[in-house]
Amino acid sequence: MEKRFTKITRHIPALEDHGSFFMRYARDAAFRSPLISSECKDLFQAILHAFGRDESWEDTLTFKGIMPEEIFDLELEVQPFEVVVALLLYLTSAFVFEDRLVDSFHNGYMLRLLKRLDALDQEGAIPESPTEDYFTWYFGDLSALRLRLELRTEYLSNHEKIMLKRYGEAPTGEVISRDILTPSDMPLHNLHYAIQRLFGWQNSHLRRFYLPDAIYEDLTGNTVKGWADLVGILFQPPSESEHDLFWDDDYESGSINAWLRRKYTGPYQFDGFYEIPTMARKDVEAFLNSFQDLEVRESFSSYFEREKENEDAKFKILRRAPAIELTLDELHQSIMMDQGTDRLLERLTVEDVLAAEGEPLAREDLFPLTHELLYNYDFGDNWEISIRRLDHADDLIREHKASREEIRQGVTYVLTRHQPICLYREGLSPMDDVGGLSGFARFLYDVYEGEDRKESAALLRWAKSLGWNPAKKAVAKLL
Repeated sequence: MEKRFTKITRHIPALEDHGSFFMRYARDAAFRSPLISSECKDLFQAILHAFGRDESWEDTLTFKGIMPEEIFDLELEVQPFEVVVALLLYLTSAFVFEDRLVDSFHNGYMLRLLKRLDALDQEGAIPESPTEDYFTWYFGDLSALRLRLELRTEYLSNHEKIMLKRYGEAPTGEVISRDILTPSDMPLHNLHYAIQRLFGWQNSHLRRFYLPDAIYEDLTGNTVKGWADLVGILFQPPSESEHDLFWDDDYESGSINAWLRRKYTGPYQFDGFYEIPTMARKDVEAFLNSFQDLEVRESFSSYFEREKENEDAKFKILRRAPAIELTLDELHQSIMMDQGTDRLLERLTVEDVLAAEGEPLAREDLFPLTHELLYNYDFGDNWEISIRRLDHADDLIREHKASREEIRQGVTYVLTRHQPICLYREGLSPMDDVGGLSGFARFLYDVYEGEDRKESAALLRWAKSLGWNPAKKAVAKLL
């Protein structure tokens, strides 16, 4: 494998032989400017040519927990490529670090840095990703997660897709998406508020976070016992009511967007009563105790087939059994559960729930749970958002959707402000009560192509009363 940084590492023999002469102070104490050899100038030029005048070295050191005044104490032989580059740029980028730079030639530190760079180059351990390292930065215990949110439905007509593409700014006419960075400790509860802001809703309907069917069935075994064992750990208890879920819904007046921002800005806490593990366990135990002798009914599909032949057919009672012995299908066939059994606890953090693309799911440790998280808002309009996590943002650079600098600044913003930020959006935000994506497409048609202009104007006034605004907006200001 051809090495990439030989123009820098070719200086290693000279540093081994006479490193202290690369840069030194004159013997005359009154003359403080350092004497810089031609070899030193060549080394500096090679470093700057390879890595540019990238000021991100400061963020790299800060969020890797490396204090500049302590760099000589670092064990360089185990440092990753990004840290080695940051240290080289730190030492060579400005003469405010002049004393430390001179010292690095005299104490062998620059030599060790170049040897570490050479070893990484030799091993092929130079990362190809321009952004992956940003997602290994920490500020205390906090890191940044990159999420992709896609609002979609399977039931769009060709005309509706055309309207979404023509007027809704959705490139394919099928998906409205957001690429965001979030704090790693953000609970699902607070992610809900960020989603509301990102997609133009106003927190006026019920919602749920849930898992794809295959993951849900694998975790529960599709049995009541399997589900009950995970209530309070993963799933909400049966009695977690609307009131409990909206424990912090204290909006009264003023800007709904400002109120939402406060909700998705850290530090976070969750005070829902029924999500306290002991309370959740007591609730599910009470639920199971109340169904010790349950009539197990046939499935609706079976009943429907029989009803075709006999209009007077009634649901069959297949047997009687305690709820704990049933499958989840049998439970839902037999009793009505308003909350269902698949809703995830909203105190769970995004980092616990979502594995990054390509990251294995460690079932023995339970977390992370899935590569895809689903969010369902307003069970009438039935908005569905697929949420996935990536451990880089290279695709945004490759597709010219964001620059590397914007991504770096975004990560820094998340870590220092404890607040999510949007990197890229595709598609206008819809609004509440418009009838889902199909309804939004019809709304766009009526507003822009409808023949009754009075009706179009009335629709537009209604939409604006719900905060809808088709004007372009800086992506970073979406949150």
